[in-house]
Amino acid sequence: MKLPIAFLLGCFLLAGFSCRSSHNNSSSSIAAKDEYSDAFDSAHLDESFLALTENTELGHKLNTESEWLALRLKISSAEIRVQKCKEAELKLKLEMAKYDSLNDEISSSGGFITDRQREIWNARLDIARKDTNIANAKVSLLKRDLDDLNAKLKDKGWEIPSFTIQREITKPSVQ
Repeated sequence: MKLPIAFLLGCFLLAGFSCRSSHNNSSSSIAAKDEYSDAFDSAHLDESFLALTENTELGHKLNTESEWLALRLKISSAEIRVQKCKEAELKLKLEMAKYDSLNDEISSSGGFITDRQREIWNARLDIARKDTNIANAKVSLLKRDLDDLNAKLKDKGWEIPSFTIQREITKPSVQ
């Protein structure tokens, strides 16, 4: 006997909640229908045209902002590439200096770095420098494109955010 009563009570609660949620949905759809029910009324022609114009202008602004952000992202990615190339170059220079220091210590016995090995290491360093220069050139080209876009946007009266990141490396003083 307890099972059917619990079952009936559950059905009543479920039906009550489902009716309540469908009531809210129907009232919101009625409000939406009221908003658009008189769209053929010529009195709303100016309002509709203004709304369309504002929406179209917003779309153009968002597309332009997206274009600017995409270009800024490319610049940031290219700058990261420069940083990584420069890091690889500096690590190689450090490694070369360490081996040269060891070579100097062992120089009484002729050292262990041959001329051929020195040429190979210097060639690797030249390649690392060229990679850094190429990465810097890509950043410069992208920044030129961003400057052109910024000039167009300023002509349209847009404010351009400035991004300044400290890029100078402080060198330790040698005593």
